[in-house]
Amino acid sequence: MDSQFKEVTSIRGLAAEYHVNNTLNRELGAVRYTPYSQGDSFLFDGILIPTPVQDRRQPFTEIDHLYVSKRGVFAIETKSISGKVYGEKDSKKWNSAQASSFKKDGLYDRGFTNPFRQNAFHVSAINNLFKEACFKAWINNYVVLVDANEYGWEQGHWGGDKVDGLFLSAKELAAHILTMPDKLTHQEVLRIAKLLHIHYTTTKDNMAEFKLHHAD
Repeated sequence: MDSQFKEVTSIRGLAAEYHVNNTLNRELGAVRYTPYSQGDSFLFDGILIPTPVQDRRQPFTEIDHLYVSKRGVFAIETKSISGKVYGEKDSKKWNSAQASSFKKDGLYDRGFTNPFRQNAFHVSAINNLFKEACFKAWINNYVVLVDANEYGWEQGHWGGDKVDGLFLSAKELAAHILTMPDKLTHQEVLRIAKLLHIHYTTTKDNMAEFKLHHAD
């Protein structure tokens, strides 16, 4: 991948994740957990979770946003993808056709891993963590295409005009979560947040090893 394009993509990705964090804080009251927290709306961003034993070739997996509240547990994959996106929810790859200053014809056709499949690996890691702690909770697999608009996908290329769990803005995601009924008690939320906090505090120390296994 062109180094200049890679740098721009990385910056856009970080900006998108920052935007989602701010939106979830503003719309849902999501805050970072501390051992003294008494609330029930917590957000863990960029958290590294150990992968299951059979996947130790990747010792950790990084989750963009892990939101925990009485409405449930939400693993959120954020993508800064603009233009028209093509793909099915269960397909291996998605594509997007978008304007680009890096290509002579002004268009860039980008193939990328289906974010739902990518996030499913995150969900399996969280499930494994919960299993080891003898805790059961449904984990929602959600994807946000931050830079998309109403033309972010084309009807028919998804097998329908709506993909369950896909949102075209952080505000749309937050509004959806607000419609969901409570599934967890206050004490269950605190228990999950305490468990995740252990891994959140070690994320910085484990980042070097994570990057080693994800080097280009």
